[in-house]
Amino acid sequence: MSAETVIDAYHQLFNMEASFRMAKSDLKARPIYYRVREKIEAHLTVVFAAIALSLHVQEAIGVSVKKPAQLLAPVKGGVLMIDGEEHEIPASVPDEIAEFLAKLGR
Repeated sequence: MSAETVIDAYHQLFNMEASFRMAKSDLKARPIYYRVREKIEAHLTVVFAAIALSLHVQEAIGVSVKKPAQLLAPVKGGVLMIDGEEHEIPASVPDEIAEFLAKLGR
């Protein structure tokens, strides 16, 4: 095994470990105890999908996913019912979030 292959493997390991740290803190993951195999597999699928999506977003915007998550936390929209008619109240998106969304191709 070449030195370059070993170094590449360690970089991949580092990235995976960083992803799990990010997943537990940024995604607010907590231990969930399942005993049924299907539930365990479903849970792992959701966790890995969340990690993959977070890494994609992180690469696209060039910063940790924690930053846009913090900026988006106070952003809220809503639906108002007046005389049985629904009226959508759109969220006001800060400029910094609009820039992140533009980088994602939205």
